Amino acid sequence: MRLSRRSLVAAMAATSLTTTTGLAFAQDAGRPIRLLVPLPPGSGGDNIARILATPLRDLLGHPIVVENRPGGDMMIGASQAAKAPADGNTLLMAHMSTMVMNPFAYNNISYDPVKDFSPIGKISESTAVVVVHPAVPAKTLGEFVAYVKERPGQVSYGTAILMVQIAGEQLVHTRQLQMTRVPYKGGAQVMQDTLARHIDMSIADTSSYLALIRAGKLRPLVTTGAERNPLLPDVPTAREAGFPEMEMRGWWGLFAPAQTSKEVVNKTAAALQKVLAQPDVVQQLRAIGAEPRPLPPEAFALEMKQQQDHWGQVIKTLKIKASE
Repeated sequence: MRLSRRSLVAAMAATSLTTTTGLAFAQDAGRPIRLLVPLPPGSGGDNIARILATPLRDLLGHPIVVENRPGGDMMIGASQAAKAPADGNTLLMAHMSTMVMNPFAYNNISYDPVKDFSPIGKISESTAVVVVHPAVPAKTLGEFVAYVKERPGQVSYGTAILMVQIAGEQLVHTRQLQMTRVPYKGGAQVMQDTLARHIDMSIADTSSYLALIRAGKLRPLVTTGAERNPLLPDVPTAREAGFPEMEMRGWWGLFAPAQTSKEVVNKTAAALQKVLAQPDVVQQLRAIGAEPRPLPPEAFALEMKQQQDHWGQVIKTLKIKASE
């Protein structure tokens, strides 16, 4: 059967639509791109997502709608993103804890960070800070360790996500401390209990505690990065203080559901790299303690694999189990 010119053009157009990337479908249909954030509004990851949303919209030519999906040590949002259609209309802001550490410490996890996602790019790195209530008679981490050893089993500390739990447990293991860890479902609860001195020490993202530290309501002992945090220049790193076992940096990255077309991933990755090079974006990220560390998809996937190998072994050696 011969096709008329009009039929042939229509057929070619239909073929083009079926092979066009999912992101193009979203643009053609006028649908916004959902950016899932596995933390509540006002959290570090949420702030980063909202800084990126407008410039990404400008480059991709489509609205970016930030949707908060908190809970489950950030696994609820990850699970929802993993099950979303791979059409370019859903992206996930994911933390290192979610993609590198959680699979090794939780018995029941509803997503696979390798099989269920396509990395788009690394966004930023940030450090945690170890703080105590001002009533705790310790101005350095060394003094705090001595304080704990004088009171075996009587001192407590709180954590909300697995990454900082590992930092705490490495300190306890390496220094042979008898200290009680109190698990929390969210960083706000950790902060409140530290302020009320229901717990003696806590470890959290630096940006979460910055205002309280500056107000003198919490005392910082160390940060966990390799270099001093510019927002807390007078606070030593854990390594400087003699506790290298606590050194670690968390990251945030952007992911799409697995099977998202290569064209979508590459286009979104290119836009992300351009956004992270914009001076105003860099300034905004640094102001909240997030240092831009852009990596393209392949390099990001390789870094994740190396970190999974390292932290998986640490979790196994310390026999760390996260609270379900």
